[in-house]
Amino acid sequence: MLNKHAWVGTAEVAKLLGVSRQRVCDYLRADRIHGAYKLHSRLWLIPLFAGAPMIKRCEKGPKPKWKTPQRPAVTQIHVNQRFLRYNKAHPENPVPIFAVGDYKSKLYAEGVIFNGMSRLVHQGDRQLQCGARAWEETYEPVDFVGKTASYQEIMAIIQEQVKKDELENPGRKKKRSRKKNSCRKQDC
Repeated sequence: MLNKHAWVGTAEVAKLLGVSRQRVCDYLRADRIHGAYKLHSRLWLIPLFAGAPMIKRCEKGPKPKWKTPQRPAVTQIHVNQRFLRYNKAHPENPVPIFAVGDYKSKLYAEGVIFNGMSRLVHQGDRQLQCGARAWEETYEPVDFVGKTASYQEIMAIIQEQVKKDELENPGRKKKRSRKKNSCRKQDC
């Protein structure tokens, strides 16, 4: 029995799917096997999800006879810039800054250990819903280092610190920067 998240070669995938090794190589050349990595000219590492590879559907030709497992949720990890700035201003009471989540939930941690392969993503104009422009993705499970907290717990800590700061310095107000339009009409 293979692990839930195992890596195999083309011969093992051919046996699992009941097709020839050449057909698997055709799928690899057409970039239809999800998450496959080419190590060198003839060696491929193909991930198994729930015991089978994920093969992208094609509009033409007969439908496959194998059952495609449900694609696992991708775990995305990024740094929350707001919490990072808070930690810089309040080093005595730091909060977790790494946001780790999938489509269901998100948790913040002080550190993350990857148990398998992952990839760093930055795709120009594309960004996550939270505004992150660079993040790491993995289909493997991750372990947390240090303390973890939810967004609500961290915001409660920050609000408590803001109230404490206001009590200590009652006359000090938060500065807001205004961006001035530096463009003059003759420059435009």
